[in-house]
Amino acid sequence: SSAGLDLIYLEIEGLALTRVLIGSDPTPTIILDIGSRSTNILIADQGSLRMNSQTDFAGGTLTQAISNGLNIDVRRAEKLKKQSGLQGEGGERELSTLMYPYIDAIIEEAGKMREKYEKSYNIKLERLIISGGTSLLPGIESYIKKQISLPVIRANPFSKIEYSKDLEPIIRDIGPVLSVATGLGVRGLL
Repeated sequence: SSAGLDLIYLEIEGLALTRVLIGSDPTPTIILDIGSRSTNILIADQGSLRMNSQTDFAGGTLTQAISNGLNIDVRRAEKLKKQSGLQGEGGERELSTLMYPYIDAIIEEAGKMREKYEKSYNIKLERLIISGGTSLLPGIESYIKKQISLPVIRANPFSKIEYSKDLEPIIRDIGPVLSVATGLGVRGLL
């Protein structure tokens, strides 16, 4: 009100993510939106959001674990995380071991939701979509797939949006980060 703006619409992130990542696809899907401060865990089925949960373990937690574990500043830890991710070899393998407990906590929460949904509705989830900035962490897709035994797909919120193919490399890198914003932006269009 103070800014002279009128609120027209208010929406939770889960609805925006479901809209842009699932649309009308009926496939029972779990979505992990791993941001910097929190991770949203969603279940979509028949094109609708069915369950939604959240955990405070996220990308910032991974960076802090590296910072504390290696006694380095947060900027350096963030850079190392993005470079090596979960694929570090030799001395860089320590980075992965510092992050595994927190990634495992996220996967455990997702597993609990999966189990609850599958038991409650007698429906098997068929895939997992990973979104958010941390979905770009090298090696995270294969690690999650191994832990949760589902196909893991990196989010592409621009898959139903027309854009110049020259932008493909940029879209691939920023798309998962912009999933919520894209879902909000296409409200009423898709």
